[in-house]
Amino acid sequence: DVSFDIHAGGKDLIFPHHENEIAQSEAFSGKPFVRYWLHNGFVNINDLLKLAVERKASDLHVKVGNHPILRIDGRLQPITEVKRLLQEDTIAMAFSIMNARQKQRFKEEFELDIAYSVPALGRFRCNVF
Repeated sequence: DVSFDIHAGGKDLIFPHHENEIAQSEAFSGKPFVRYWLHNGFVNINDLLKLAVERKASDLHVKVGNHPILRIDGRLQPITEVKRLLQEDTIAMAFSIMNARQKQRFKEEFELDIAYSVPALGRFRCNVF
């Protein structure tokens, strides 16, 4: 009798992987599969903004295929301890800071200027294109 409280995996384990895994496991055991899901590999915009504030950067640049880049004292400095960004990373980060109306506008115009606030960190001006 084996049960798991936590299921962990990489970002490649996305829908429909979970639904298949849940169905197979629950059909076999007759019990709920897990209570908590944990995935690694995703880059979080709030973590990058926190790093930018800590390093006194004036800008944070994110672009597919590159490490995130900070502008510090006028010089662009890649954050090499963070992996190069995949398309899904940048899309997820951009959409995570948008509401539904902003997402729709971005899909129509392919560009968006918005403000984004992180509690206890600051308010940020964002240009997504």
